[in-house]
Amino acid sequence: PARTPLRKAPVCASLSARLSSSHTKKHPRQGHFSPRDEESIRSYNDNVDYDSLVAQRLPGAWSRPAKGPIRKAMVKARALQQDIRDLRCLLSNLWSRHAALSEHTYRPKWGNSWPTELDGAYKDYKRDDRKWRKLQDEFPKDCLDNGSLCPGSPLFRKRLRETMKLGAAAVRTSRGRLEFLDKYLCCFQRYEQVGTHIYEGFNALQNAEAAMGELTLLFASYSMTVTGHG
Repeated sequence: PARTPLRKAPVCASLSARLSSSHTKKHPRQGHFSPRDEESIRSYNDNVDYDSLVAQRLPGAWSRPAKGPIRKAMVKARALQQDIRDLRCLLSNLWSRHAALSEHTYRPKWGNSWPTELDGAYKDYKRDDRKWRKLQDEFPKDCLDNGSLCPGSPLFRKRLRETMKLGAAAVRTSRGRLEFLDKYLCCFQRYEQVGTHIYEGFNALQNAEAAMGELTLLFASYSMTVTGHG
C-alpha cells in the first residue's frame, strides 16, 4: 500500500487542539458522562481501539532503530502505553461496579470523617491532579512557541519532552484517582460524586492517550527523516 504522507500542519497540532477548548470544573474539556447510561459505558470499550489506531496510522514509528534521547524516549513511551492499557481495564471495572449501584442502593461506607489513610490517599491524587491540569494549561502556549518542528532539532526534542511529561502526568493522576476509587468506591456521601470522580479519571486517561498519539507522530516524523522518506 502507498505510504501515507506526513501532514503539512505543525506536528504539534493534534494534541494542542484537544487542549485548547475552553473549560471549567463545571464544564470539563471532553465528552459527556452519564453514570447510568450503559450505552455510553460500552462506547468507550467497543468503539475506541486505541492501539490499533496508532499502529494503522503510523506502522513504522516504533520499529525503526533510534539512538540516544530518541531511543530513551521510545522506551518511556512504551511503558506509558502499557500503563494506559492497564488503566483502561481498571476504568472499565469501575464503571461496571458503579453501574451496578443506584441512588437508592448506594450507601456511603464512612460518615463525615474519613480515616487518616483514606484522607491521605485522597490528598495525594488531588495534588497530582493539580500538577497535571497546570501542565495542560501551559501546553498550548508551548506548542505555539515551537511552531513547525524539524525532526532532531532542539525544538523537536523539547516538544518530545513536553509531550512525554504531559502524558506521564495524565497517567499518574488517572491512576491515583482510579486506584483510590477501586479501594474506596463508596467513600463519598452521594452516589453522583462517585460517577464524577470516575469520569475525571477517564478524562485524564483520554489526555494520556492523546499524548501517546502525539508521541507516535513525533517518532514517525523522526524515523521518516533519518531513513530518507521525509
